Formats: sequence, C-alpha cells, structure tokens
Amino acid sequence: MSRQTARKALERRLRRGGTWFGPAPDTLKLSEIGTLEEVFQFRKPLPHKGEAHKRNLGRSIERKGGALGRLLVYWAGDGWVCIDGHHRLAAYQRKKLQAVPVEAFTGPLHEAVKQALTRNNEAKLPMEERERTEAAWDLVAAWDAEFSKSEIADTAGVSTSVVGNMRRIRGLLQAEHPRLDLSDLTWWQARELAKGSEPLPSDGGDEKRTAAIRDKLIKAFGHTLSKRPDLLAAALRDLDEDLPGALRKAIENMDAEDAKWETEGDPAGAAPLPFPTTPKETEGADF
Repeated sequence: MSRQTARKALERRLRRGGTWFGPAPDTLKLSEIGTLEEVFQFRKPLPHKGEAHKRNLGRSIERKGGALGRLLVYWAGDGWVCIDGHHRLAAYQRKKLQAVPVEAFTGPLHEAVKQALTRNNEAKLPMEERERTEAAWDLVAAWDAEFSKSEIADTAGVSTSVVGNMRRIRGLLQAEHPRLDLSDLTWWQARELAKGSEPLPSDGGDEKRTAAIRDKLIKAFGHTLSKRPDLLAAALRDLDEDLPGALRKAIENMDAEDAKWETEGDPAGAAPLPFPTTPKETEGADF
C-alpha cells in the first residue's frame, strides 16, 4: 500500500472513530499498539541494515534489563498506533515484553506526521536523502497549507530551495491538472508530469523493479557489495565490458537530474525550470 493510500485510509478511520478522553497512558501492552508504517515510518533502510539494527536493539534490551525508551504513539480513533520507535517496537516484540513505556501524542494528524518525521531525522538509524526528499514532497502535496517553507525543510531535513521548487511544481500541476490529487504522486512522478510525461501507473513501475533487483542482490551477496564495490565492478565487466561505463554514466545522469531539480529557480540566478511556464500554467499557484 502506498503512503498516500494509507494516509487516506487513516483519515477515514479517524472520522469513523472516537476521541480519546482518558488520561494519556505512559505504558501500554504490546497487543494494544498497532503500526501504520506507510504513514509514519519515513526511514526505509535496506533489509539487512534494518534487521541488524533490530538485533542491536534486542541486545541492548538484554544488557539494560528493560526498555530502550518510550515509543511515541497516536490515537487513531479506535486504537493506538506507533508514530516513532518502529524498530524498538519490533525488538520489544521479539523479546516478548508484556508492557512498554510510551508517550502519547493527541494532536491533529498533520502534526502527528510532523512528529514522526522530525524524530525519524534524529541521530538514530539515519534517513537517506531519497527518503528525506519524498517526505518533504509528502508534506508539500498533502499538508502544504499547514506548514511554512522553513518548517517543511527543517522537518524533512532538506533545503528550503528544494521545498520552494516542490511548491512551484505543485502550483504548476494544480493549474494544469486541477482534478488530480497530487498526494497520489511520488516526487519523481510529479517531476515527470511537470515535464510533460504521463503519470506512472499506480503499481510503481520501474521503482518496484529497482527495489526487486536491489533485494535480490542483498539476498545473494549481503554486505559484500557495500564493502567490496571493486568485486561488483569486476563481475559486471566480465559480464559486459561496456556495462560499468554505462552504469557510471547512468548514475551521473541521475545525480545531475536531482541537482537540477533541487534548485529553486528564483531571479537570484538559480537555474530555470526545464519546461515552459506561461501565465496560464502558473495562475493560482501558491508559492
């Protein structure tokens, strides 16, 4: 399930559910804590890194003889869900603890998402750049009116120029496609649509294929590829002597594309947008 679909399902759940009227709990049974990682978990580490992190947390529980710290939980209308601490929650579940310390958050959903993202950006298992960028787009596309440019930048861990460019793209797409729910698009899809390409199908297309190839490599080689890129390069050259050069060029193109789209394109001298803008396209844009 995509983040956008999960968020909309949670919004319906909140409308159907009731408000929490009791005192905020400071402990909960593990059975009372659900997860909505598609909405609240912005870090998506590679599988072997996530598993290693959970094992390390489990060993910390054993050494300390108890909890690792409070989980941040949110009342979702009919039950508590974890906002921050998903790896700790998994470690608690593995150790079969009966109850764990929690901190309850009872604000509106957009503030709960901000809490989750802010804490995901703290110095724990770090978010990668692609995760921070997609998180910033999530805020711009779904809750831009709730946050200032600097708040989105600080919360997601990106520059204000990135947020400014996202707002510009959002304004252009709103003018050109007024019936399209932009929160259904990833940042990459929004960029492609702004350049004139059709939106990708909802199945994720190349993104899913990329993830599948990545996971197969991890399953086959584990940490070897990260520790010995020279072995990977040699193996690819044996397969096709032109392949390493083609991969290097493809990576350079991706880096250049990312750098181009991170500029704000303002009159101070940043690069202009790589597609035409007219009064019709920008009318009504909220920058």
